Amino acid sequence: MYLTLFQSKIGIVILLFTILLLSCSKKTENPTITFLYGYGEVEKLNGKVKVLIDNRWSYSKNLPYHTYKFNNNGDVTQIEDAFKGNIHIARFSNSYDNDGKKTESVSIYTDEGKPVKEIYKYDANGDIIQFIGNAEKAVRDTNRFKFDKNHNVIEHIWRYKNKSLWIAKYKYAYNAKGICTVSYQYFFTWHDSFKKATIDTTRFIAFDKKNNWTVAIRDGDTMRRKITYYE
Repeated sequence: MYLTLFQSKIGIVILLFTILLLSCSKKTENPTITFLYGYGEVEKLNGKVKVLIDNRWSYSKNLPYHTYKFNNNGDVTQIEDAFKGNIHIARFSNSYDNDGKKTESVSIYTDEGKPVKEIYKYDANGDIIQFIGNAEKAVRDTNRFKFDKNHNVIEHIWRYKNKSLWIAKYKYAYNAKGICTVSYQYFFTWHDSFKKATIDTTRFIAFDKKNNWTVAIRDGDTMRRKITYYE
């Protein structure tokens, strides 16, 4: 697994770029949605998702792809992470309040022979507002998320020892059908006191029957994914 506190710079870039790609969904409200989460990722998907195979990094043999599996309640139950020919598996458990609303998701996986625990916390709207990495340790890396009214991520703050290190903000462009076709990431760091943003643009060029993107282009690279549904 690659999203732990002491990973290399590329791990952080992958995380933030993944948030950029995975935050874009249909502008109009859909009565059936599924939240994708794992390794700090957050996304609203339209429809009742069963399996998502993410080959976005397949243009490089040194970067991973993921297979996400969901239960009929829309919970991620397992992520298979294929990296350099090795398969790693993260398994999830979920907690609910008395009204049946999800309050917490916990992921357990093994990194270099050691168990790693990650926690996702939810607000009353069902949005993931906090991700805690290295949750079993006293010093944790904590991510906080903000969403728009359509459950799309608009801000992601990465913190360590109660200090903000990176901030990513997102804006989206939609076509006449209300489908997101462009995503803009504004990435700030503590190096310049969050004053200057690096801007990345991702264009979504193909969609499936639920209007979830299946092909996207960024910096000349083409990312692809396949989604199957319960209905």
